[in-house]
Amino acid sequence: MEGVVQSVVGTRARLGLSFYKTNAPRPQGGFVQVNVSGGSLSSTVNQINLTRPSTNTPLAETLWTVAGYFAQTASMESGPGPRYSSADYTINNTADPYNYGTGGQPSYPSCAKSFVLYITDGEPCADGYLPATLKSYANGRSNYDCYDLNPGNPGRGGYCPAVGSFAASTFPTCNGGWQGGYVSGMEDVALYVHTNDLRTAATKDITGKQVLTLYSVFAFGKGSTLLRYAAINGGFEDFNGNDVPDLQSEWDNNGDGEPDSFYEAVDGQELEKSIRDAFSSILKRAASGTAASVLASGEGSGANLIQAVFYPRKRIGNDIIGWAGVVQDLWYYVDPLYTNSSVREDTVKDNILSLPDDNIVSIYFDTTDQMVKAKKYDSDQDGNIGALNSTILFEDLKNLWEAGKILWQRDLTAKPRTIYTTTDGSSLFDFSVANAGSLSALLDVQDENSDLNKTDDAEYLIRYIHGEDFIGMDRNVDGTDDFRSRTVSMDGVSNTWKLGDIINSTPKIVSWYRLNRYDRDYGDTTYGPCDDPLAYCQDPSQSDTADPNHFITTQAYKDRDTVYVGGNDGMLHAFRLGTLRLKWAGKGNYEAASLDSSGEMTGLGEERWAFIPKNALPYLRYQKEQDYCHLYTVDLTPTVFDASINGSASAVRDV
Repeated sequence: MEGVVQSVVGTRARLGLSFYKTNAPRPQGGFVQVNVSGGSLSSTVNQINLTRPSTNTPLAETLWTVAGYFAQTASMESGPGPRYSSADYTINNTADPYNYGTGGQPSYPSCAKSFVLYITDGEPCADGYLPATLKSYANGRSNYDCYDLNPGNPGRGGYCPAVGSFAASTFPTCNGGWQGGYVSGMEDVALYVHTNDLRTAATKDITGKQVLTLYSVFAFGKGSTLLRYAAINGGFEDFNGNDVPDLQSEWDNNGDGEPDSFYEAVDGQELEKSIRDAFSSILKRAASGTAASVLASGEGSGANLIQAVFYPRKRIGNDIIGWAGVVQDLWYYVDPLYTNSSVREDTVKDNILSLPDDNIVSIYFDTTDQMVKAKKYDSDQDGNIGALNSTILFEDLKNLWEAGKILWQRDLTAKPRTIYTTTDGSSLFDFSVANAGSLSALLDVQDENSDLNKTDDAEYLIRYIHGEDFIGMDRNVDGTDDFRSRTVSMDGVSNTWKLGDIINSTPKIVSWYRLNRYDRDYGDTTYGPCDDPLAYCQDPSQSDTADPNHFITTQAYKDRDTVYVGGNDGMLHAFRLGTLRLKWAGKGNYEAASLDSSGEMTGLGEERWAFIPKNALPYLRYQKEQDYCHLYTVDLTPTVFDASINGSASAVRDV
């Protein structure tokens, strides 16, 4: 056990330790032996080695005690417990598991995640002294619920009904210790602590929702239905936001029929593996962040609004990936009277902004479900908002294009990505395998296979950054894959999610509208036709005939439909916006704009190119690590402007 805790966990997590109470005099609940803290590893290991096994297994009561410790309160749900006696755990800032402060200065990060790894070798005994509201908490909420065979006579034992592939099981009477007989409750407490905020105004409030996630290990046994149900109720990922494990994919990510947070073992070797696997899963789940999506800022341009969203942890089908980015294009209707301007989805999916047909959307962050959602409203032909149609997840909006999915679909063999970098700060350099030898030093790669040659390591990293996954590759033979997987499956197709998270970088649009006023302010007619800042001068529009005499009226300028945005995958990305048209043949009376994809081989939302700054190169290697937690690289908003560089004052510039 010492080797597992030290080798798998080490300093990567803050640990605490709890035990059941012994048989005398009143073994209600458990007690916290080691408080959660950054320096608790050695104390935890020592106490495990020094503690002798004893009788009684008050499963539910001990989990309830642990919940009280995290809540830092003596009583919840009107008692009994969770602090059955004053010695069960300490309530103060020093002992508080959510206090990350040092030197006497409390610090309570709202994003900290808390897990309980519950290891037991038996079914419940001397258990069930719980608040009345908890004893049947799962009843009516979760299918995975156990109960007393005779509620009026707990000495008759307990029963877990069959659900799906899980067999029914009964529990004999266990009258040891204080609480006589079996009273079901562990699966009830697990659901409660996993779905209710433990730090409210009444319990030392912390911003956000503080819950516990349960992992259970059944030692020296097989087939514990109760522990399986507790693992489901206490460990599911609530993808639909309803606080119950009603989807198998929420607790069975790999589809093997077993709860992802349940482990069992019949001997010491299996027990070591189970505990090791459980700790590894916890660390991976903690490092990947919450399942929430976070709304980044967006910029509207005429009739387009480019919206970026990042997912610290994103589930696609049965696959879960970390730090994924999404960039999607929505309609933005600009009302001529400025009273009914609105964001809209492309409801009809025809790339035409139709006022009566395309729903008005209001995008917001749901603080309860921790998800970005959108309210969809009907609209009339004048653009007025109508009745609420539905509320959906942000990613379910019918967009004009979504760059992340389009990049996921891209076949790198048929259509390789164009990624540039620089090694001198002044000239572009292909970020490609062909230049691996020149890039290896800047990439700071490790010699994974100890062949005294880092060029091959640079080649693998370059291919990975382009979007290749190397599942199962272990060149340093340490038992861990060298590359973190980003492979996800949609509609039966598997590919790599290539776009990294976009947090603080607001997407910028470069299209046919002017970016500067060189003609108006300085009389520079090589830039535009308006040479008098005081005179009325109509700005060129996309529908005007191209005029080669001015930079902003050339056809090339009018066709430069690109979205620029920085990502923490280390790149500045350039995606094709599409040509926004306000006039076109066959335009309907209530149609305000269209998005044209003709004129070039690049499709809407497709990545044209990407650029990796020189200073980002040494940090790319961390993205491949299994425990990648997150690094900010190209995270600021791009600045776009028109510039004439190294040319004569009278020459018209080419785009």
